[in-house]
Amino acid sequence: MAKLLSFILDDGEIVDILVNEEGAEYLINVLQNRIDYGKTEHDHLFTPEWGGDELTSNNLNLDERSKLINLVNVRYFDDLNE
Repeated sequence: MAKLLSFILDDGEIVDILVNEEGAEYLINVLQNRIDYGKTEHDHLFTPEWGGDELTSNNLNLDERSKLINLVNVRYFDDLNE
């Protein structure tokens, strides 16, 4: 099965994360890497339309109020005061 990992902005206030098992495992790995390697690094997750393959965008039957997010940045902070 192909990975499903999409972030959708629903009506401008709600973010929906669409995920299957492969997509969930991928996102868990990204987050674990941030914990392991710290905040000096960050990850960019792109849809194919924006030059990546980390996020998916096809076959998403979005309604007119929903907008696909093409870039998600994952940043990790040990201390919120930094």
